[in-house]
Amino acid sequence: MAVNVLVPLLIPLGEQLTNVTKLVGSGPVEFEQTEYTVEVWENANPHQLLHLTARVQPQGEPVEFRIKGGNEEGLFSLDSTSGRLSYLQPLDYEEQQQHELVVEAKVGEATSETKVVVRVRDVNDHAPAFPREVHETQITEEDDRHLPKTILTVRATDEDAGEFGRVHYSVSGDGIYTNGSTPSFAVNPTSGAIDLLRPLDRDPPHGQSRWHLRVVATDGELNATTAVHVNLKDINDNAPYFPQSVVNATISENTPEGARVAQVSATDNDDPREGHNARLVYSLEKNVIDEASGRPIFAVDSQVGLITTALCCLDREKTQRYAIQVVATDGGGLKGTGTVLVEVADVNDVPPRFSMKEWNLDVAESLTPDHALATLTVLDQDTSNNFTYRVVPGSGRGWHMFRVDERLGGTLGGDLRALVPLDYENPEHRRGFRFKVQVTDMGKEGWKHKNHVDAAWVNLHLVDANDNTPTFISDHAHLTLGEDTPPGTHLATFTAHDSDGGGENRIRYSVDPASDPGGKFAVDGSGSVRLAGGLDRETHQTHNVRVWAVDDGVPPRTATATLMVNVTDVNDNPPFLSAPQEVQVEENAPPQLLARVKLGDPDDWRQGHGPPFSIALDPHAPAHVSDAVDVQFDRRGDEGRGVGVVWTRAALDREERRVVLVPLVVGDAGSPPLSTTVTLTVHVADLNDNPMAPAAKTTTVHTVRPQNTPVPLGRVYVKDPDDWDAASKIYAWRRHHPSFSLNTTTGDLTMMPDTRDGRYELGFTVSDASQGQSGVMANVSVEVKSLSQRDVIDATPLTLAADPYHVVREDAEGGTSILTQLVVAARAWVKGSDVGVKAVSVQPLETTPTPSTRVWLSSPGVPNLHHILLHRKDELGHAVGVSITEVGVGPCQEEQQETTQMPSCLGGCSAQASLTGGFTVVDANTSAVVGPWVGVHSGCGCSTRTPADRTVCSAETCLNGGRCIPTSTGTRCVCPHGTQGSRCKILSRHFEGGGGVKDSGGREDDSVGGWAWVPSIPPCTEVHLSLEFLTKSRDATILYSGPDHLPPTPGTPSDVVALELRGGRPSLLLDLGAGPATLTLNASDSLADHTWHRLDLIWRSELIDLGQEVLHQRSSPGCPAVDCAARGLTCGIHGRCQGSSRSLRCECHPGWSGSDCATPTTPTTFLLNSYVKLALSFTPLAYTTTVHLRFRTWKRDGELVVLWSQHGRDRLAVQLVRGQLCLLLRLHPEPPRALCLTRAQLTDGRWHSVSAARHGSATFLMADDGEGDLYNASLSMDGRQLLEVDKQEGVHVGGSPEYVGVSVFKIHGDFYDGCIDDVRISGRSAPLPPAINGTAWGQASMFKGVEGGCRAPPACTNVTCRAPLTCVDTWRSYHCGCGEGRVLSASRTTCEDEDECVWEPCLNGGTCFNKPSGKCVRLLAFACVGTCGGARAYTCRGSRGSTPLRPSLRPGLVVDQGLINQAVTAGHTARFSRVRFAICAPEFILPCLYFSPFPQFDNRGNAGVEFH
Repeated sequence: MAVNVLVPLLIPLGEQLTNVTKLVGSGPVEFEQTEYTVEVWENANPHQLLHLTARVQPQGEPVEFRIKGGNEEGLFSLDSTSGRLSYLQPLDYEEQQQHELVVEAKVGEATSETKVVVRVRDVNDHAPAFPREVHETQITEEDDRHLPKTILTVRATDEDAGEFGRVHYSVSGDGIYTNGSTPSFAVNPTSGAIDLLRPLDRDPPHGQSRWHLRVVATDGELNATTAVHVNLKDINDNAPYFPQSVVNATISENTPEGARVAQVSATDNDDPREGHNARLVYSLEKNVIDEASGRPIFAVDSQVGLITTALCCLDREKTQRYAIQVVATDGGGLKGTGTVLVEVADVNDVPPRFSMKEWNLDVAESLTPDHALATLTVLDQDTSNNFTYRVVPGSGRGWHMFRVDERLGGTLGGDLRALVPLDYENPEHRRGFRFKVQVTDMGKEGWKHKNHVDAAWVNLHLVDANDNTPTFISDHAHLTLGEDTPPGTHLATFTAHDSDGGGENRIRYSVDPASDPGGKFAVDGSGSVRLAGGLDRETHQTHNVRVWAVDDGVPPRTATATLMVNVTDVNDNPPFLSAPQEVQVEENAPPQLLARVKLGDPDDWRQGHGPPFSIALDPHAPAHVSDAVDVQFDRRGDEGRGVGVVWTRAALDREERRVVLVPLVVGDAGSPPLSTTVTLTVHVADLNDNPMAPAAKTTTVHTVRPQNTPVPLGRVYVKDPDDWDAASKIYAWRRHHPSFSLNTTTGDLTMMPDTRDGRYELGFTVSDASQGQSGVMANVSVEVKSLSQRDVIDATPLTLAADPYHVVREDAEGGTSILTQLVVAARAWVKGSDVGVKAVSVQPLETTPTPSTRVWLSSPGVPNLHHILLHRKDELGHAVGVSITEVGVGPCQEEQQETTQMPSCLGGCSAQASLTGGFTVVDANTSAVVGPWVGVHSGCGCSTRTPADRTVCSAETCLNGGRCIPTSTGTRCVCPHGTQGSRCKILSRHFEGGGGVKDSGGREDDSVGGWAWVPSIPPCTEVHLSLEFLTKSRDATILYSGPDHLPPTPGTPSDVVALELRGGRPSLLLDLGAGPATLTLNASDSLADHTWHRLDLIWRSELIDLGQEVLHQRSSPGCPAVDCAARGLTCGIHGRCQGSSRSLRCECHPGWSGSDCATPTTPTTFLLNSYVKLALSFTPLAYTTTVHLRFRTWKRDGELVVLWSQHGRDRLAVQLVRGQLCLLLRLHPEPPRALCLTRAQLTDGRWHSVSAARHGSATFLMADDGEGDLYNASLSMDGRQLLEVDKQEGVHVGGSPEYVGVSVFKIHGDFYDGCIDDVRISGRSAPLPPAINGTAWGQASMFKGVEGGCRAPPACTNVTCRAPLTCVDTWRSYHCGCGEGRVLSASRTTCEDEDECVWEPCLNGGTCFNKPSGKCVRLLAFACVGTCGGARAYTCRGSRGSTPLRPSLRPGLVVDQGLINQAVTAGHTARFSRVRFAICAPEFILPCLYFSPFPQFDNRGNAGVEFH
């Protein structure tokens, strides 16, 4: 039997063995299969592969194995006996992947063959390899053609076959980014082709000449790298540049020709080895030319950039600094520029000179020796000076008492100081001093060089100082006075003496207001103190009054005396009801004790001025009181003071009378005794003893858009005499409405915030279990009307002397309520509104002794609603049968009501309406009114009214029929003829004369004089009201502002300003709460001479409109007495009629000239270091100074016009200071004052007009038409101020030159890169060179650096705007837009013509024709045909170069022919107002008002009124 034999083999770890065992079958020797397969890793160490066996017959015969074929290379070995097949050396997959062997088994002569296949498995044993370590290529920089493109291909080889022989490529290095940016290179991962993705830059700062890449080849496990260098070929794409754009150099004056100035060096980032791309040549593009020889001053070496002087001897005193532009040009023609600033260093070659040869000094004796008495200024153009000063010994009286020290910093000069204290009381000092001083600029050794020494005389006079305080002979007094001491009683005399001025100084006495807040004491000029007001011990038992004695020195000195007053009591107060003042009793209750009434008395009980009291029921009490109440007096009650015992006599019924007022007659025990009647209030408490009945109710609701909160509507009403039974009622809907909610417990109804306007009918049922009632019907009609916030804010409040319940309650017979009657009556007087008059809110006011109601009336489109209602207050009150106590809310009154202890508003006070977000509900059972709660915000300070929004057109934008036009920069007004300014204001007004009375029926009589009512004077401490008037009437009231009734109602503010003519002379009545004061101007002649005169009241204010919206009577806009057209004088569209009836003239608008104002003026351009000095042919008035001009600039600093007095002591300058327009005024001996328009933006490259005016102590500054507080300001100074203008040397335009001899040393306030036009001094045109060197009023004596016209280089050169916009030149600036007359289309892809006719700009029936070309006479691309804006044809109205202004604010005042009972109560802050009045016929009072942007002053200097 044959057996299978399995021979196990021990195989080393890691080797593979295939054991082939064959079963022996038939035949002598035989393999089981004809082919065997085995796998082996390449490079594996030799080991056994197979163990071959064969079956033999007969069993046990030896078998011989051998490799018969396939082992030609001897790689394999087969053990002939055991049949073990091995390989002898590592196999290589790359040489042969498979070996096929033929194996033979032999037993005797019998053989058997089989095939053994040995497969070699691959191992990654070869890394990729590049043929070289570095690959290089060259391309041209900035070459962007055919991108991306292949610039180089790198290949690596891998000797592995199959998968490990496939190579992939990647790249890193320069231009390859990991942050997501687009790379400059990419490599094909299979081919190794390197692609250029972006053009490369070779040059600094961001480029490089060689770009370094690193390419990696990998077969998945093994890598190889190669470096790739991309070399860039240079092109000339970089212009030279100077690393230091500005080089500062210094060279001494007087240096010879060829002296080294500076070395400049430019850099070119192109390759210097590449042709001439970086080869530089230097030149001077903007050299400086010597005016005398015409030769250039500097030269440059073209190869090395060395700058030298091209001529001899620079003069620093002539030119201190040069600016040279250096150009570096490369071989390709590209250029770079740099600037060399050459500072000429000083050589001390100019001698010093005192600015004055003789100094006259007034010095106060109080100055100490270390204080500088004066600065002796020195002129010396050199900067390398070493000044030394001395007082020349023996030169004059007092030379040894003074020294001169060099002044450090600031003005050149020496400070004169005293060596010893100066004393005016010393007779030698009082005589004064005279001595000589010297200066040298070469130090202490300079006295030897006579040409560097200058001398001047000093005359010094001492001024007595106020160094003694007044002294009282007696500074204390103590008095005891009864409180009934009559006013006018002499109390004490305090006499003071002042030793200054030889004892002749005047002393002024006054009472310290802090020690006498009530103003009860007064002192006269002799120091006599008298009682000015009544004393009240109950208010103040003692007074400590401080009396001041003030001398007239500067500064004044004050001494204080004290008057102590003890006030004794007199029995001047009757008893009052102390407790209780109110009691309650339930209705239907039986007789009972109500109260034990106690009394009090503010008098001094220690003097018997009090208890025991007496109390009794008033014998004149009504019958219902005496029948219901009994009063008994208990003498022993309240500790013997006495009490009143009050009882009810019978049951009381609340439905009959809710409150019983019990009058009690009370008295004290004084001598004589005082008695009065007091009231005990008895409230009758309700019982639910009456049934309900169905009822209907009407509720009117006003809401404010948008409404975001629920609106309370009051309670559902059923008819029920009981009113304390609300808790027993239950409310329910009959038909629920989603816009309303009901509180079923209280019956309160609420409306949802999104409820639309309309009328809503609501149904409810009411049940009362205590009365056994259910389902009683109640109907509520709700009418909803929405308002805008402006409707509410602009509403006018009226205060009615009635409680809110009776104001809104409708009569039982179906009559109208007081509120409805009020609205109907107001509509009869208010005209001009599309919606009429409506009551927007009704509010209760807690006033004493009876409550009152505030009703807010609104009439959109009527700007003077407040004035109309105030004017018709009495008629309105008569129509509704209720007294109207107040129209509007007076300044600070509301705050006084809400605050018990309100501090005094020292800086002015104001009040304005505001929305609080809440609602007020006035419920009168059958009717209710619901409206927004309008609060009154009041407080201290001069608040301004919020100006109208100038970005959108509204009813308030343009006045007097002006048409509003929206533009890209805001709104503009197309103004009718006769109006002025950006908002079409009318600035003059004519008044007819009359008696100013009404007939017996209250109708206006024909004899009533004309008047006009304008907004009120602002209640501020700083107000400036400026007005001009023309009249023939010697007696008239020009202006009145005060209470609406004379005399004023007690307890109400009574501030009064009344300006009158009395006998042709102005008189001012002023009462600001401290008592009336009258100021009269003692003019030498009557001002009723039919010429214009000007008056100034110093506070502050604004330009007032006197046009169609002004409430008036027998008054009309304009002034026929001074109408140029009526006199045959035509001023054209660019002029205004000015002057008095006998001397009318045309005053041209800024920028226009000629007799008809039709010729444009020629502006002047001011360059760097420029100025114009004018010599006037007339002498400006010292009391009055006016300067008018136009300018345009982007610069923020520079002088426009400066007026000087001789020697420069006084100065008026109009200049720009850090972007603000300012007026700087220095009038000796006052300190300098500055007046600036701090918020007006005037350095915007546009034309702006400026008006600076000084009239005595009043000074004004305006820009453009002065509209609004941004564009005007004013200040006042004490005393009569004079400015004596030096007409030969004292007018400078564009800067003030400083001279040494005839050479200009420096330009102060240099106004450059700007234009000035149309300068007028005191209303006379001044010449502006080079276009005009002289006029009838002056001559340009010197000028430098000016050019005619106002041209500017094109700003749009090399400017590209994104389509469809184009560059719009705006004079030295630009913006991207569609251009004049064109707008961006709705798709924003094209610009199209703007049809301006949609704005309806033509007035008075004119027809508008649009001009698609966009060409227009001036500002707008349209034309009007017909009578537009008066009697003339419309031609694109607008002044030359005008710019839109911000809206003005409205102050308030009343202008009146007589003391009419009209007033203004609510005021707002403004800046400054000017008013003109004219009276135009001898038999009538015909005043005319006029507001002028360029006011005309009275040339005599005595028509002004000033007060502070």
